[in-house]
Amino acid sequence: MRKPSPKPCPFCKCGDVWVERFEVCVFGVVCNRCLVVGPKVEHAKYCEDRRGDELAERDAIRMWNARTESAHKKVRASCEM
Repeated sequence: MRKPSPKPCPFCKCGDVWVERFEVCVFGVVCNRCLVVGPKVEHAKYCEDRRGDELAERDAIRMWNARTESAHKKVRASCEM
């Protein structure tokens, strides 16, 4: 499984971003400069699968990189969220 590289923050253009775990099965990308939080991903498979953290990080980055609502819908469909 290939983890994508996150794009810079759409607001401050900072490239220093990371994936944060907000709850047991909820993940999202956070900008280190302006602290904006991208779309959060939540799915039970992140808790049930032994590779759950890897899947969650990949999907959170994919949502962060998808900059339009139509792109978010495509990512959600491919992640089965």
